[in-house]
Amino acid sequence: MPIAHLVTNVKIADVKKFSIALSKGCSEAWDLPDKDGSRTSASVEYNESLNFDGNHDSAFLLEFRMINMAQAGTPKRDAFAKSLCEFMEKELGIPQSRGYM
Repeated sequence: MPIAHLVTNVKIADVKKFSIALSKGCSEAWDLPDKDGSRTSASVEYNESLNFDGNHDSAFLLEFRMINMAQAGTPKRDAFAKSLCEFMEKELGIPQSRGYM
């Protein structure tokens, strides 16, 4: 089962709803068969002390684990990262340049 863990310094109004959206976003980005996110687990953690690039502007750290991820080619991993950065910008307003995966 793929697992996503997000740490962000952005407060999320409905964190449960967002965690489901994150599951779906990860499934879609990695092109998994469960486009609804039903087989991808996600957790979201708020941490106001998270800093990035020397400041506390909105940012995120995303850890995504899956058994065969290391064997995937660089283009697939790069496309996944781009898709998830776009997701974070759309859903949380965090600029794509303010995250790490």
